[in-house]
Amino acid sequence: MSRKQYNTNNGYHREPTGRAAETAKAHPYTPPDAQDSGRPHGRRLVLFGSCFCPFVSRCWIALERLGIDYEYREVDPYAKPPELLQISPKGLVPALVIPPSSSRPHPSSLHESFPIILDYLSSLPIPSTSTPPLIPPAHIHPLRAARTRLVAHVSANEIVPAFYAYLQEQDTGSKREEKRKTLVKALEEFQGRLDRDVGEEGEDGPFWGGSDELGYVDVVLAPWAHRIVVVLSHYVSFSLPPSLENGRYKAWQDAVIAHPAVQATTSTEQLYIDSYARYAENRPNTSQVADATNQGKPLP
Repeated sequence: MSRKQYNTNNGYHREPTGRAAETAKAHPYTPPDAQDSGRPHGRRLVLFGSCFCPFVSRCWIALERLGIDYEYREVDPYAKPPELLQISPKGLVPALVIPPSSSRPHPSSLHESFPIILDYLSSLPIPSTSTPPLIPPAHIHPLRAARTRLVAHVSANEIVPAFYAYLQEQDTGSKREEKRKTLVKALEEFQGRLDRDVGEEGEDGPFWGGSDELGYVDVVLAPWAHRIVVVLSHYVSFSLPPSLENGRYKAWQDAVIAHPAVQATTSTEQLYIDSYARYAENRPNTSQVADATNQGKPLP
């Protein structure tokens, strides 16, 4: 079946759409000087994000998956507000504002989605006792917790740069094919980890470790699983080779994209098609990520 045709002349989006818009509306940002007197000042986490940014998606998915109370503030990464620069020195999203506590009278902040913000969110008390943690508690399962972080780190360092290198490659011949092969190899390496890293009880669920629930590794990679399907298929006609289509990766990909926390934080396909046009055309000043990709440097 042929894919829908999209208009790519609209540029990047400044507000989420679809299910993500509904979720953002359900978690509105309230400026400190406008908070109602019925709620203690600054008692919720505030996620500063941009609707098309996959690094933001990691944190947003984690918040929804864990059921943690938060506010969402959409910011334009190309017109950085002063409040963002105060909490994220490079003006990068995501950034997380942490409310005061009894031992800390002033708000604090974190930036860098992985591992910083994800590790912080993973360490917070989970509101519902029926919600499993993102990562096995290190004091109970130290080896599995360390193994989880290792797989997330290695897999992200392989898949994420390969995604951008493939998307931004302007040579439609051998150079682009080389970038495609690099991405496929990274996905196959991850599939090998999916096959090997089953749970201690022999679980055979679709998520990493054989789990039936979205976990830490899945959250780290989920935004790119979605963008491979939507963005790469549109701009470079990418499709999974049989080794992945008929393997565990495809089942993992489908389960991740269909998960309620991912669905709740995902905009319509048009938003991603529009917003990634500048990457696909490798326009100057697209982002620090795009610049690092072009220069062969580690992603910021």
